[in-house]
Amino acid sequence: VAGANGVKIKDYAPGVGTETKDGDTLRIQIALYLPDGTIVSRFAGVEAKVTLGKQPQPFPPGLVDNIKGMKVGAERAIIIPAELGWTEKYRAIAVPYLRGCAGGACPLDNSPVIAQVKLMGFKKAECADGDAPVSADLSKLNEGKIMINIGSSTCPEGDVEVTEERLRAKSMIDRLKQAGKL
Repeated sequence: VAGANGVKIKDYAPGVGTETKDGDTLRIQIALYLPDGTIVSRFAGVEAKVTLGKQPQPFPPGLVDNIKGMKVGAERAIIIPAELGWTEKYRAIAVPYLRGCAGGACPLDNSPVIAQVKLMGFKKAECADGDAPVSADLSKLNEGKIMINIGSSTCPEGDVEVTEERLRAKSMIDRLKQAGKL
């Protein structure tokens, strides 16, 4: 599938929850490979944080522009041409994570790179200022029930990072509420 700037992307897992957007801070796992399968990142699944829409950006546009819209747990392969990838401008921050790029020529200089990305979690832009109100509804205390509300309509997860585990817990709580058990 064509992504931003004509980059090719292939989704392997769709993820759950809402899509990421500009201003959100994403926590991703990333591994970089050359087209022949050689791993360029020192580790498969290096974790990194990136804020969408932030300038200047420490990560190349071929990556950043093509992770927007992912959902938590989504896995994507992004084929990034050399001119949109880890050029010298972007390697300075990434050198500790790249093989063969310290002090001189780098295999990424003239080669496309395949980035395997998994979105581990993200913090919504509108929730970054700590919107995590907590309230308790004691109206059913005589039935042995207390309703605790965390978050708001803007930030239903509060100011915490949205992760697969938190989305599963929220879904379970919502089902218990619908069944009248909470």
